[in-house]
Amino acid sequence: MKKRILCFGDSNTWGYDGQTGLRFDEDTRWTSLLQSLLGPEYAVLEEGQNGRTTVFADPVEGSKSGMAYLEPCLETANPLQAVVIMLGTNDAKDRFGCNAYQISQSVKRLGEIVLRRDYAPYKAPELLIVSPIEINGGILAENDDQNFSQASAERSVDFSGHFAERARELGCHFLDAAAYAQPGLADGVHLDAENHAKLAEALYQKLMDILE
Repeated sequence: MKKRILCFGDSNTWGYDGQTGLRFDEDTRWTSLLQSLLGPEYAVLEEGQNGRTTVFADPVEGSKSGMAYLEPCLETANPLQAVVIMLGTNDAKDRFGCNAYQISQSVKRLGEIVLRRDYAPYKAPELLIVSPIEINGGILAENDDQNFSQASAERSVDFSGHFAERARELGCHFLDAAAYAQPGLADGVHLDAENHAKLAEALYQKLMDILE
């Protein structure tokens, strides 16, 4: 059986194109590029949802809570060698009223679900927490974004330190996506094609360290 990697995230995992509003194709999405880099021994499972939060039911967009979907997702995806969680960007929206520390605590709750569940008769997967790319506040201002604000951008800058600390507390792996990739110029929130490729390469290297 192939080594299975679950990539659990939001629109930047789904592959939302900030320029067109459509989904990037399989030659562009970081999940698909990661699959190509890993090769045929691996199966990358794409579990991205536009607008997905860590734990919140969105009062505007509806059923977006990652926590509500994670447990059944883990069950249906089992067996797994690794789970990659990259969430938090949507929690930075003003309507949730959270700072970066609080968002990282919500990510920790998701990590606890992954680490504490029973995967028998299979082995438990490795957990990799990825702090999301930073939101570009300058581009937000140019586009008059209705979901994210300058405060959202400021929160995202603080993600990496808090997320790294939560990963340390959980005893799991960590990667700072902002160290390798940034949002495209279309909207300041979503990865463009070039940065999908950069993130895929960074995750490939990290997963090789974890799984090989």
